[in-house]
Amino acid sequence: MRILGQIVVGLLILTVAFVLLGVVQFPVLMLAFVAPTIAGLMNFVWFAVMIGLVIYGMARSKPGLALSPLVFIAIWAGASVVGQWRLQKSIDPKVWDRPISPEASAQRTLIVKSPPTVDNKIVADGRVDRLIKLRLDSSNQKISSIEEVSLARGDACSAEEKQASQQLQNERRSDECFKWRSLAEIPDGLVIEQFYRIGVNNGGSGCCNETQARLRTGGQERPLFSWYQGQAYVLSYFPLFGFFSPSTRPWEIGSGISHPVRYGLDEIDSPKMISAIYGVTPPYASDRGGPVPLATLSASETLDQAQTFAKLANVSPKSVAAMLIAARDKGIVDQRSIDAATSLVGRESEGWTAVTDFAKGLTNDQTALLVEKVVQRLETPGICDECIASQSVANPSLREWKLSERLPSAQALLDRVIRIFVEHHDLATWQYEGCLRIITSLGPQGYPAARNYMYKSVRPLIFFDDTLAYSDKAIAMLRGTHDRPSNEVVRLAAKFDLVRDRDLKEYMTRIWSGELTSLPQRNASPETYAIATKACARIARISDPVLRAEKFGVDCPVPQSSRAPK
Repeated sequence: MRILGQIVVGLLILTVAFVLLGVVQFPVLMLAFVAPTIAGLMNFVWFAVMIGLVIYGMARSKPGLALSPLVFIAIWAGASVVGQWRLQKSIDPKVWDRPISPEASAQRTLIVKSPPTVDNKIVADGRVDRLIKLRLDSSNQKISSIEEVSLARGDACSAEEKQASQQLQNERRSDECFKWRSLAEIPDGLVIEQFYRIGVNNGGSGCCNETQARLRTGGQERPLFSWYQGQAYVLSYFPLFGFFSPSTRPWEIGSGISHPVRYGLDEIDSPKMISAIYGVTPPYASDRGGPVPLATLSASETLDQAQTFAKLANVSPKSVAAMLIAARDKGIVDQRSIDAATSLVGRESEGWTAVTDFAKGLTNDQTALLVEKVVQRLETPGICDECIASQSVANPSLREWKLSERLPSAQALLDRVIRIFVEHHDLATWQYEGCLRIITSLGPQGYPAARNYMYKSVRPLIFFDDTLAYSDKAIAMLRGTHDRPSNEVVRLAAKFDLVRDRDLKEYMTRIWSGELTSLPQRNASPETYAIATKACARIARISDPVLRAEKFGVDCPVPQSSRAPK
C-alpha cells in the first residue's frame, strides 16, 4: 500500500506539471516562427520533472515515486490505444471504399463542377468527347460560367485556338486543337463534384470531405458513388508537447499531445476520381487554368445565353448581370433582358446588387419597365419557391437606380408599394424586403433625414399587420435597420404571438440584443421584466424542442426582483 500511495502522489505531481505546461498560452505569431523551439523547451521541462521524480524516488527509497513516470506513460498509452480503437469503430465502412461504376466510365461527356478540374489531356486522349468545366464564383461558390472543351481538327481550328493548344502541339498533333465554347446550360453526362466540409490540411476534424459522381440525364442528376476522407484527433502514444502536428493514418505514431488522424481514402480530389473512372495511370493532372480563346458572342447571342443561364439553379447573379450588361452595352435592352434581370430579385443581397449593376446604365423608360416588372414580382404570392431574403440590407439600397429622377410618377409608385407591404398577408420575407428597399429608396436621402424617415414613417408600417405575415414583415424590417428600436420595445413585445417559431430567435436578438439577461444585475425596469416574462412564455410554446433549446437572449425563468411587476 505504501508503494501504491507513492505512485498516486507521483501521478498527481506529473498530472499537475503536465496540465500547467499544457495551459501556457503563446502568441500566434510567436508560434508561427519558433514553435519547434517552444515545444522543445516545454518537453525539456517535462522530461526534467519525470527524471527528477525517478532520481528523487531512488535516492529516498521511494520506489513508487520512481515508478510513477512509467505508470503515467502506460496509462497515457492505454488511453491513446482506446482512443484509436474507438475511432476505428466509429468510422462508417463505406468511407474506406473506392467504388467505380461501369455506368460512369461509359459517359462521353464529363462535367466537373468544383475545383480542381481535370487537365484537357483527357479530351486529347479520347477518353471523353466533351469536358465541361463549371467555373464557380469564389465569393459564393455559385456557377459563374460553363465552359466546354472539345477536340477539333483541320479547318475547324483557328490560328488562335492552335496557339492555345500547346499540349497538342507538343505531341506533334499540329492539325488538331482544343475548341473552347461558352455554354448557357449544363448538358447531360457524368458529373464530378467535390464537397469540402473540413480543412484536412488545416487541422480540421470531422467526417467527411466527399467527391461525388452523379449521372445527369434530362437535367436531373442521380448519385452513382462517392469517395470520402475524414479526420479526427486522438491522443498520441507518448505524452509530448508539440504544435501543428502532422496527420497520420489510424494506429500510426503521431506527435504532440494529440494529433490528427486522417481516415478514408488518401486522395479524393476530382482528377484522381476521374482518372480511376476512365482507367488512366498515372492519374491526370489538375487543370492549370489560364485564359482560353472563347468565341466572341454577338449581343443577341449574349442575351440568349443570359436568359438561359438565369434559369439555372445555383447560378451566380453577378454572372447573369455581366451578360446582361454586355448585351446592354452593345445596344440591346429588351423585354428578355428586363425579364432576366427581374428574375434575380429574391436571390439574397447579391441578386439585388446584380440587378442594380444592370439598372445603372438604363434609360428612364427602361428603368420604368424594370421597376414595373420587379413590383409585379414582389406582389405575386408564391412566384419563387427557392428565393430567400437577404441576411442584412443597407437601406436605402436602391439609390443608384435613381428612382425619383427617372420615374415620372415616383409618388404613385411609393403609394403602391406601401399598399403592397401593408395590405398583402401572403408574401414571403424576400418580397417584403423588396418593398422596403423601394420604399426607403423613394424617401428622403442623406443623414439624418433617411434615418428619421425609416423610424417615423417606415417602421410603423409593420404594426398594421395582425396576421402571421407580421413575422415576415418584421424580420425584413429588422434586417434593413441597424439601430435597435428601443422606443418601440413594448409594441414589439406585444406581437410575440405573431412571430413564427423559426423567426423568434432573430426577432428577439435583433431587438433586445441581450438586454433581457441578468436583469437583477442590470437593475432592470418593471417594463423590462414584463417583456422578459412574455418572451419566456412565448419560447415555452415553441413546438420543436431543438429550436426551443436555442439561446434567445433572455433568462428563463425570469429571476425575481423587488422591481419586477407583481
